[in-house]
Amino acid sequence: MQITPDIKKVSKVGLIILVQLYNVCMGSFLLLFVPQKCGDGICFLQDRVYGSNTTAMYLGITMNTITFLSFLFTYSWELKREWWCMKHLDIDVMEAIHNLNSILVFRDDLSDQLGYLNRNYLYALQTTAAACTINFISSAYLIAPHYLDISTITSFLSFAILIIYKLWRSYFIGVESRNYNRAISAYRTNVAVFNTTHMTHLLHSEGSFAPIAPTEQLVYLHQDDPNFVGRYH
Repeated sequence: MQITPDIKKVSKVGLIILVQLYNVCMGSFLLLFVPQKCGDGICFLQDRVYGSNTTAMYLGITMNTITFLSFLFTYSWELKREWWCMKHLDIDVMEAIHNLNSILVFRDDLSDQLGYLNRNYLYALQTTAAACTINFISSAYLIAPHYLDISTITSFLSFAILIIYKLWRSYFIGVESRNYNRAISAYRTNVAVFNTTHMTHLLHSEGSFAPIAPTEQLVYLHQDDPNFVGRYH
């Protein structure tokens, strides 16, 4: 089977998601993964799940679960948005990052869909950020009486930083994309912007034709035509 660029993109996104889900799981279930003291020794996982009969602990684990589920909700919108961008748009390093805005002026359908995805992606991030804030506070309150040693603090902070970094980066992408109606990829090592459509990217790379009207009314001028003025911007 031939490995196409799209397959490579999907595989890369899948690998990134698996790593991020591991970090999210550790950072959400703080009551289960942060080292704690039980009696004279360290708590094992079963001690934390079955050894505590307090209502507060049950509520804390419930909040851990809600936080993890809120992340899954966010990932559902993030993946839906990324897949839509990969299907309809492309990245052209020869174009400016705002080039897509020039195309969307003539493509209300793409503009509306992108705006819808950006808005809901940002709403999901805001919901998850609120859940994480409550989870951090409630978990810290429940872990404090079971302080073991410095590993309790370092583990809690490490897991929290992983979560905060993910939310901060995604929130930046969400706000920037919503405010300027852009398609910034959430799964690129460096910030990358989908700045053209597949069709215009193909036409530009061929270097022979340039679209000068909406897709429904496209007019193509050959380079030898005296009316040809260069690529569409």
